[in-house]
Amino acid sequence: MKLEIFSATQAAVNHLRDLIILGELKPGQKINETALASNMGLSRPPLREALRILESECLITSVPRKSTYITEISKEDFEKIYRARGMIECYSIDLIRINNMHDFTPLFAALNEASSIKLESGAKPKEVLESLKVFAEFHIKLVELAGNAYLRHFYHSIASNLMRYQFLYFSKEYRKPLLEEHQHILDFIKMGEYDRAKDYLLSHINYSFEQISMEGF
Repeated sequence: MKLEIFSATQAAVNHLRDLIILGELKPGQKINETALASNMGLSRPPLREALRILESECLITSVPRKSTYITEISKEDFEKIYRARGMIECYSIDLIRINNMHDFTPLFAALNEASSIKLESGAKPKEVLESLKVFAEFHIKLVELAGNAYLRHFYHSIASNLMRYQFLYFSKEYRKPLLEEHQHILDFIKMGEYDRAKDYLLSHINYSFEQISMEGF
């Protein structure tokens, strides 16, 4: 029974997370647990646990004695998320150096999967989202390679919100994340040029930040 509840909860988390990123559940929208549970064919316990997880990712905001809402998007939150992202990813490279890591198989695998993406102009929103997930995997694996469970937890807590803002940018018109930039970051790490890897990573992050900022929300 516990396994079934966990499976239902995780399925609900994945589904609701996608709906929030896609904008099908809109910023500021009030969550009706009864209607949502009915539409998803779920009982209330796994749905409530799913909402709790999404709240920990800051995709949902719960106001005590009032209600639960889809978290609003804002320039201020966007800036905070990107600053945190840069700090975590750069420190991950520091830890890779300190821990003398040499097995970068997860990063190679992430790049290999990204290289197979054939996203064309006019792609559907869900296709754009799946593409972003694949490229995000490179950054997630970079943080995981650092071997710090707390760092990994912090990064996962902002990753979905980060993708929410990225989707707003990439879904407006045809744009494809640059595979070459990710390859350069890995090449520098592989060669032991960690400072150059961090500089390139920050340049990559800052460029993305500036482009999304110019689009507005």
